[in-house]
Amino acid sequence: MKSNNIIKLLFLLIIAFNITSAKVMEPIDSMRDAIKFIWLQPSEPFMMGETMFFEVYAENIATDSAVVYDLDPASVRMDSIEPFVMVRAYEQHPYDTLAPGDTVHYRYILSDGPNWLYDPYREIRSYASEVGLSCIPSGEYHLVYRKRWSESDSISFIIVEPPETERALVDSLAEMYVAYQVGRKEDAVALGFKLAEMSTGSPYTARGLIFARGVAWEINDCKNALTLDSMFWDYFGEPSVRYRFLPHPGILRATAGILGKCAGKTEQLNYIDRLANRFGDAKLKKELDYYRNAFQGKVECPTCPK
Repeated sequence: MKSNNIIKLLFLLIIAFNITSAKVMEPIDSMRDAIKFIWLQPSEPFMMGETMFFEVYAENIATDSAVVYDLDPASVRMDSIEPFVMVRAYEQHPYDTLAPGDTVHYRYILSDGPNWLYDPYREIRSYASEVGLSCIPSGEYHLVYRKRWSESDSISFIIVEPPETERALVDSLAEMYVAYQVGRKEDAVALGFKLAEMSTGSPYTARGLIFARGVAWEINDCKNALTLDSMFWDYFGEPSVRYRFLPHPGILRATAGILGKCAGKTEQLNYIDRLANRFGDAKLKKELDYYRNAFQGKVECPTCPK
């Protein structure tokens, strides 16, 4: 009799679980169907070796409010190279709530990751390992993305060889990566300054300054790390330009890391204030306020050096 009661109890629990699951699954399926992703065709070709970025809108096509809670990676495909390289969103889990018909804008970025390395002096080198600038060669590509939970789609884009006016810049950028890969880190830092001397507006210079300041930070070259970081903000700090090269959130993470290692509290706060006075966009202001409070010890800062 006791065993029969146990069996009946288990049976009732299974029924209750199935009913509960059915109630839970319905809104989950509804949320999955509520958001439609609209990828924008790049307005012009990318140059080989420049930081690539893609823009996408999420639209709530349901009759109720919906949450964008997960941004899937997309993949770049071309038969002549490795099967795919990933393009990831700045914010993988944004949790943006949209009213019916509302849209929100996101950016996906790719600068590193492909196995293909560009080295202008490959024929005269004898390094044991392959070295060079991580990028995708020129050609036509397809970016494959998830349109809805059960649907995929793609857009096409082109990567072109740099024009003659940019060729020396991409070669110097590649040389910077080679210098780092073979252990000549001071030379990699110096090449960041060389790129800035050659052009203060090239996308190759932006990528080079970001890379060189990170190398300087790594080798405790505080003077050059601070200078290179400041140069990036001077040349590429405007929002319309900045978002092509840096993720958000995270725009200030590298800057804060450099300030945390290389500057005292007064210099940290003066640097933050200088950026705040120059750039007034809301997203940057929010991060500036966060790091200002972090440097003053008012909030916990997991990304700040201890």
